[in-house]
Amino acid sequence: MIPNPSKLAKQSDKDKLPEVEQLGTISLETLQKYHCQNPDRRLVSLFGTVYDVTSSESSYGPDGAYKEYAGHDVTLALSMHKTQEE
Repeated sequence: MIPNPSKLAKQSDKDKLPEVEQLGTISLETLQKYHCQNPDRRLVSLFGTVYDVTSSESSYGPDGAYKEYAGHDVTLALSMHKTQEE
């Protein structure tokens, strides 16, 4: 029998996900405000769903490997396997 991963994880108070302001529907112009240089919040959109990647500064922050993705919709780039900044 395969164990349920959620039952294996033991969450302490510090491990709980933070409450974040829900943005609802946003425009691409608004999304671009949440780029890699934004110290308060970084967002990425994929297939119309916006993800908060703020806690992943090592990947989406100013020095991260995916810094170009923060503040953008990455659906086309990922579907075409293109990771260059263009």
